Amino acid sequence: MIGVNTWVWVSPLTDESLAALAPRIAEWGFDVVELPVEHPGDWDPERAAALLDGLGLGASVVLTMPPGRELVDASPECVQETQDYLRHCVDVAVTVGAPAISGPAYASVGRAWRMSADERRAVYTELGENLKPVVAYAAERGVCLASARPEPGRPRHRRTRLSPHPHGLTGRSTIPSHPVTPAVTGNPPGDPSCEDHAYCPLWPRPC
Repeated sequence: MIGVNTWVWVSPLTDESLAALAPRIAEWGFDVVELPVEHPGDWDPERAAALLDGLGLGASVVLTMPPGRELVDASPECVQETQDYLRHCVDVAVTVGAPAISGPAYASVGRAWRMSADERRAVYTELGENLKPVVAYAAERGVCLASARPEPGRPRHRRTRLSPHPHGLTGRSTIPSHPVTPAVTGNPPGDPSCEDHAYCPLWPRPC
């Protein structure tokens, strides 16, 4: 299946822009439309679901993390608002029939700060704790949370699906060539994915 994100043409997505784009996307031979949720209310999930279904198109949902959406090193109020936003994205996915929501679900895009090894471990633990209720909410509704993170050695993203686990959150890379690695609870010593530290303040997992 081949999909395309509406960001190729427009931002933010609206009901009107999706109505104009979706038929063309179908004509061009795409199978799936990736729908960004920049701000709740920009577009109507029920209207989008009916539109895409009528065109034989599937849907996926992408979350966004602008300044003010934070899951680490932020006030409890900010974290709660971010969790509520992510739950909203899950609800949107359920409505449009998307199997997952995806995006950088950890901190606002571009945010970086210097941390010691101990501080990084603490932030990583905080991220796991703050993601748990969102992952549980998504799992109850049959939706995966795919958190984007830099690919080892490259300033680009791969996605890791997060799911509940007795010992925390675990993840499986959606790129088949990568082995299964813990996505929130830390990677084993020597894991090559720890080479990606130059590209993101929260990754790699503590080695």
